[in-house]
Amino acid sequence: MSHIDTYTKRNGRKSYRIIYKSPQTGNRDTISLGQCLYGTAKTRLKEIENDIALGVDPKRKVSKIHCPRLLELLELDSERRLGRVSDRTIENTSLSVRNFVESQGDIQVAEITKKIIDEWMREREKTLTPDSISIYFRSIKAMITRAKEKYDIEIAANPFNNIELPRGTGKVRERVLSRSEISLLLKLTEQDANFNRILRFYLNTGCRLREALEL
Repeated sequence: MSHIDTYTKRNGRKSYRIIYKSPQTGNRDTISLGQCLYGTAKTRLKEIENDIALGVDPKRKVSKIHCPRLLELLELDSERRLGRVSDRTIENTSLSVRNFVESQGDIQVAEITKKIIDEWMREREKTLTPDSISIYFRSIKAMITRAKEKYDIEIAANPFNNIELPRGTGKVRERVLSRSEISLLLKLTEQDANFNRILRFYLNTGCRLREALEL
């Protein structure tokens, strides 16, 4: 019988996976859903049970669609990731793809060539740092890779594979506070032990507030 299994990751958050018996091999298999809403996991469980009833292994099921245009693919990707990743992550991916669309037009994924990608990167170098271009590049590449795993889109390979990324600066981010300013800040907060410990934690790890809370 297929069922939802709950497990805890290192960051303390609950994640879900669905354990089922393959109708083709009879072996037990697992589909990881990652960090998502329980309602999303229940919906996915129903889909999997329907596939099994039809004799289809849900892990090897492919939904064939016509080769999508880039913005259409973005919508498909965002819907699939909804409830599994943060809204901020989806927003960043959307920004990267729309940036590419603005310069190249809403073309089909199959029409993206190495020449188009190279021209786009050269144009981006006028306004963005190499590190920023790399982030945009990886977001679009990952989106197409996810689509290839889920949909049978009409491309032989991800067009962003084997493209050389521009080299980043490699510079270490400078500290906002100097050593003397840090010492003064810690000295002024000595009376409040809890606050002082939090400051020391932030200063020594570089964690943002949300990262620290997740830890």
